[in-house]
Amino acid sequence: YIAETYNVTIDEATFSYPVDFSAEARRELREAASRAGIKALSFVSESTGAYLANKEECAAFSNVLVLDWGGGTLDISVLNLHFTEVKEVAVSGRRVGGDDIDRALAERMHSHIAAKSGLENVCSFESMKPNEQDSLIVLCENAKMNISDFNEGENEYSITVMDYGMFGTKTERLTTEQFNQIIEPIILGEILPSIEEALKKASMPRESIGAVLVVGGSSNLRLYEYAVMNLFPSAKVIFPEKRQWSTAEGAALTQLIGASAKLNEPLGVLLSDGTVFPIFDTGSAAGDKRGPISFSLTEDVEDAHFIFTDKSGMKTYQTLTVPTKGYFTEKLELYAELREEQTAEVRVVNRSMGDEFQKCEINKLTFFYDAKPLENVSYRWMY
Repeated sequence: YIAETYNVTIDEATFSYPVDFSAEARRELREAASRAGIKALSFVSESTGAYLANKEECAAFSNVLVLDWGGGTLDISVLNLHFTEVKEVAVSGRRVGGDDIDRALAERMHSHIAAKSGLENVCSFESMKPNEQDSLIVLCENAKMNISDFNEGENEYSITVMDYGMFGTKTERLTTEQFNQIIEPIILGEILPSIEEALKKASMPRESIGAVLVVGGSSNLRLYEYAVMNLFPSAKVIFPEKRQWSTAEGAALTQLIGASAKLNEPLGVLLSDGTVFPIFDTGSAAGDKRGPISFSLTEDVEDAHFIFTDKSGMKTYQTLTVPTKGYFTEKLELYAELREEQTAEVRVVNRSMGDEFQKCEINKLTFFYDAKPLENVSYRWMY
């Protein structure tokens, strides 16, 4: 839509993705772009991309937490910054967002309407026609945005739904207290535990975070802002002016500054003696390939289990099971490739049983970027 408005032709692009996107979802994103005539140059997680768009405000801090809360997902990056290098210490994601709040509000408003009509035990929100549900959800989304913009002292918003099934036209009032009752369980039960989980994965206490960057379409909810500031009282909490555009800006900047992704920690196979055989080293880039790498059995078993892990052997990314005959002379060949989608595809074939490959894709990898200053480059953002 933006490209059409500004009469701009887009034939290549960098894509940002939610950190919990499966390898299949990332591949489908690339294929959809290809069908639209757009070549996918590279990928970057949404939360890390948001940092790249706001890195000047975070430049004074070595440890930065990025919270990107949008319509469908919460994406978190714990970043370590050293000169121009941006290192993903941990990434985490959860499927909870503004859409969940909109639906919860709609269900609450429906309950009020049904109760006033004496039909609370007869007509549920799910029993309404899809277009009627959608109409109320859209109105509740507008209410959410308006309440988020309220000044202190304002505490009520009016919602009028037209032709709402058997109820006709109804008007309900949503107070800030009612609104907070809906979003507070989401913040306490989903958002804050996700932040703690990301910090645990990064082995970083809250006190070590110097700055918290808060972006995304759902980031302007006042209760959410207060919760983040209370969780990090000693950190600089940054709320950019255009929070909902940060991920897109960051994705574009990765190309403008040439910030290609490099693997942050080695990827290997856990061997039977507890050691790790490396497949990709730190610094490996998209397009790098390995193989054939030959393995053999150490026990008379009918399946060989390839456990893909980090260099410590403590983090399991994926397990691939390959059928075997149980002979120690069997030759298992492994082939691997780092993809542009920031995934690793691994294929293993047992030559003793033919040429059929068993394969898996690993999508929980972390990366680092060389975020050089943007110099001698002309660009403009289209909003």
